[in-house]
Amino acid sequence: MSYEIIYDKQFIKADKFFIPMIFGGSNNCTQFDRSSRGRRERSWFNDSYITEGRRIATREQILAKIDAIRAEKVEHYNGQQEEGGWKRDVYDDKNFGYFASMAIGGSTMRTTFGMFKSMYVTGMAKALTVEQLKEERVGVNLHMYDYNGEDQAKAKEAGIPWLGRVTITDTIHLLETIKLFFETYKDTKFSWYIGFDEYDLERRMKWIRKKYFPIEKGAGSYESVQVDSYYTVVAPNGGYFLKRTKYGYKYSYSYPQRKFATEKEAKSFANRLKGKLELTPKLVLGMGWVKVKKK
Repeated sequence: MSYEIIYDKQFIKADKFFIPMIFGGSNNCTQFDRSSRGRRERSWFNDSYITEGRRIATREQILAKIDAIRAEKVEHYNGQQEEGGWKRDVYDDKNFGYFASMAIGGSTMRTTFGMFKSMYVTGMAKALTVEQLKEERVGVNLHMYDYNGEDQAKAKEAGIPWLGRVTITDTIHLLETIKLFFETYKDTKFSWYIGFDEYDLERRMKWIRKKYFPIEKGAGSYESVQVDSYYTVVAPNGGYFLKRTKYGYKYSYSYPQRKFATEKEAKSFANRLKGKLELTPKLVLGMGWVKVKKK
């Protein structure tokens, strides 16, 4: 059975509105990296279904749509006898993913309605503005779909402006641009989308959220602070170490992956892997965010 897998989400906040951005893909499609290793395909996209095609919605509109989706599943999967002698399944909140053909991080059968609703509630609670995303080098854009230039030619022939791709500068610009795209293409068949300018967002988005929404763990908890220098750890191949894997380790040559406030913390981290992997602490001169204990 074909179904959608949701791996992550990051909503964009714009005044009283939210733009639900989802990181997911189909379970039966495969993508390959440069080394020809394959995995299930995934990408960031705007969840226009939950906003009923508007791309943007208020909290009340999103919650109402969630309840409407559940009501539709309850009505459709009612155990009714069908022609041919078979019966429809009976809807169950515990198996929401099965009835909705979707999985949140795991299997459809383990995706509950509570998980589905919480995804949007949490997404709105941890939504970031265009300005905050820009601070983290994450761009937001609106763009048209055009296969081989055919749609652009049709638009020109019909006298319809072709807006192409617009890079968003701030929240006001975002709302104005969404309105412009809607008004320009509301009575046409041309498609347009909201997207991220991606740079390793699969990994970075989780760290960005931790910065803006730190998890409280009592009086001895940590907080994120900005510093003008910090320490990291370098892997044997000279790359910035991220984590160990089954077949080795993940790293990056372009950007520090682990950040520590002091050399002592970097050495302590390196020592935990001593004998399995030799890591070298390194001072980084430049702005960054590190975790320190709350005073």
